[in-house]
Amino acid sequence: MSIYLGIDIGTSGTKTLAINDRGKILAHAMATYPCYHPKPLWSEQDPEDWWQATVKTVRAVVIQITYVIQFLAAFSIFAGVIILASSIAGTRYRRIREVVVLKTLGATRRRIATVFSIEFAVLGLVAGVVGISFANVIARVLLKRLTVAYHFQWTWTVGALAGTAALTVATGWLASHRILGRKPLEVLREE
Repeated sequence: MSIYLGIDIGTSGTKTLAINDRGKILAHAMATYPCYHPKPLWSEQDPEDWWQATVKTVRAVVIQITYVIQFLAAFSIFAGVIILASSIAGTRYRRIREVVVLKTLGATRRRIATVFSIEFAVLGLVAGVVGISFANVIARVLLKRLTVAYHFQWTWTVGALAGTAALTVATGWLASHRILGRKPLEVLREE
């Protein structure tokens, strides 16, 4: 899929469109500029105004397309979090058995909570790395097709990783906070 940029510099303003191969408008922007009247019945325009309006509208169109790319990246990360949450919820029975075994062997609630927190954080970091990798690959490919320079954003990446890990720990604890309160004998009788 190719994306074409159309720029119309008119007498009242500049319009910029980004369209695809099928003619669908992907993004658009407009900027106006003044018409100067130095003498009666005279009209003039400054070419610098045309240039500034063109730069402004092209930037606006690229930003609109970038928002779509950022949405796709966020969607990738969100999909990873959903899959991760279902994975954590699906392994609840296994964690119950682990708690029973660990409590039987003498582990404290604090030690078990620490083990679970580390497990959830590692899962979150793995999910974050996978999601961020896919998101950056998608962004890089799309921006390359648009012939726009790609810049890796370290602060957003670290923030997304930390956020994914924290969200995973929170989700893990929401799904399994009652497990620590169960007595080993109670669980063993149910089996």
